[in-house]
Amino acid sequence: MGKKLIVFLLIVTFIATSHAATTLHWQGGGGDWKDLNWTRNGVPDSNALDDDFVGYILFTDTNFTFEPNMTNLYKSDVNGDNGLIKFESGCTWVQSDGNFIINESGNSSVAVRTNATGGGPVDINLSGTAAWVLTNKGRNNKHTITMDVNTSLTLSGSASITLINSENNSNGFDIGADCNITIKGSADLNTPDIRFISAGSRSTFFTFESGTIVVTGQNALRTAGYPEPNTPSNRINFKTSSGAGGAALVHTDITGDASNRLDGKAGFGYFCIDDVVVTNVYEQVNGYSLLITTNETAGTDTLTLEAGSSEPDYLFVIDNPDDFSTAVPDVCDYNLVCGFESASAPTVVEWHKDGAYYAAGTYDYNATSGVGIATLSLTDVNLSHDGYYYCHLENVAREVNSVEARVLLKRQVAHWKLDGNLNDSNGNYDLDPCNVDSSNYSTGLISQAITLNGVDEYGRTTFAVEEDWSQGYTVTLWVQTPEPEQGQYKSVFSFGVENGFQIDCNGGGTYRQHGNSFNYDIGQIVDSDDYPNVWSFIGISSDGDETSIYFNGKLVSTHATSASETLVASLAIGTNRKDNTNFRFQGSVDDVKLYNYGRSEDDIFLEYYNISGTPICKDELYNSLLDTNDDCVVNFVDFADLAEVWFDCGLYPGGC
Repeated sequence: MGKKLIVFLLIVTFIATSHAATTLHWQGGGGDWKDLNWTRNGVPDSNALDDDFVGYILFTDTNFTFEPNMTNLYKSDVNGDNGLIKFESGCTWVQSDGNFIINESGNSSVAVRTNATGGGPVDINLSGTAAWVLTNKGRNNKHTITMDVNTSLTLSGSASITLINSENNSNGFDIGADCNITIKGSADLNTPDIRFISAGSRSTFFTFESGTIVVTGQNALRTAGYPEPNTPSNRINFKTSSGAGGAALVHTDITGDASNRLDGKAGFGYFCIDDVVVTNVYEQVNGYSLLITTNETAGTDTLTLEAGSSEPDYLFVIDNPDDFSTAVPDVCDYNLVCGFESASAPTVVEWHKDGAYYAAGTYDYNATSGVGIATLSLTDVNLSHDGYYYCHLENVAREVNSVEARVLLKRQVAHWKLDGNLNDSNGNYDLDPCNVDSSNYSTGLISQAITLNGVDEYGRTTFAVEEDWSQGYTVTLWVQTPEPEQGQYKSVFSFGVENGFQIDCNGGGTYRQHGNSFNYDIGQIVDSDDYPNVWSFIGISSDGDETSIYFNGKLVSTHATSASETLVASLAIGTNRKDNTNFRFQGSVDDVKLYNYGRSEDDIFLEYYNISGTPICKDELYNSLLDTNDDCVVNFVDFADLAEVWFDCGLYPGGC
């Protein structure tokens, strides 16, 4: 049947039980009936509803038990906001297994719509292995599921709803008033999901106006990937237009697992109020405040949208403490400051460090404005102050926490001198030797160095808890090898998680910084058989935003710091980040240093110069136009070159 611009309405009115065979029909423009149980003229056909389909399917006053598998519904014609599938006026949809798959290939703005006319309640219950997969393929699609009013959606078992944005569209849930969503799986891999996958440049979203969402279980509500900073993409959006009170959401996660905490840092992404990004989950937007109470030990986060200071028991943070860093052994004082608004004077003001109680804080509070400032004074800041701090506030009815602030003591955190062992002279990160003994150490560039066979000799330590080095880091080391073209991934030094970065060989005679999604050349490998006294100096430094690569003291390149660079689960000399037996380094390594901050270009140069004695040519320090022999020195030799052509000129005609 060719494509025809025919719009029809099918009203299905029947009752089916889970024990009865159910065949659903729709009537096309040619008068022939198409089965929705995926047969066409008695022959199974996975595309029974294909691009020929025009119109929509309406379920009204219907109790329907889903019979698997209804897959690959295609719709290509514009149908306004009506939706491809509509549930209205007292419908019940029960599905315990099977796949319900819709591919919107045209310009329809809604794939599934419930109660657009405001009829009786709609109850959708997905359990067992039931799955909905809805994909936006056309370029003008907007919503995937719209719940207009009075709809109940329940997921349990391992049921899932996956919303896929395959082009430059927007997709997600748009939830109206008095709708309730419950996702109540157990906290294991068989947890129900509502998942948003955005492959294009538009947003995925979860917008709701009122009602309650209760989520239990790991990964129950999530998106694939993180949103762009300060944009409402991949968001949970609270509507306030229909009245005060807004909505509430409760999320329960596995104890101690913060990977999907609904606090705007992980899991879903950004919180918004009326499409305005909430950068601080306690701040007011359009007169409303988004409050969060977090009890990570119990694994519970509760978010509530409330009408700002009109609430008699309000309490929220309006100004979070700032990060602070200072170099060791600098001595200074610093105040951590947290601004808040409260309906009454706080009953508890205390500061927590690294997740535990640290000290009581002082505060000033103005009862007229309801604004206060809590302060923690750190005197003679030293290594004991290094860590993450947040302010905990309580009044007679509520309690809130500020966002964490990092107090960073910038310092060298590890130094492997490699003088007869793999110990860190700072005592923080000793490496466990693997097939390494005294025979691996000999005269190096600085005292002794370690020489590795490229097969089974290396040193490595693995952390009990992954560390976050997003504040910055610096790695410096000296290296030489008799095998300049040894295979790629052969790692001199690895720093990070399995997808972190390593300093390795590219298989073609070049050192590089290699990560999960990047490769940056560092410098050419020198053959130590031909040049036994030549060592190469490598430095990699990140300030948290930008990473700089240095080779033999000179800046080679810069690039944006990758998140995988700053999550550290292990450190190793001589083996790659995954400790793969095929990627061990053959050569000698000396004087490896690790810092917890990004060192400057001058710092890196001076470290190189203090060992090599070789100066660096810095163009900005001299006039290169007068350096006729490019030796980075302007002297009598250059003057003689100039004098040799003193009377030459370019005047025409007439000469000089």
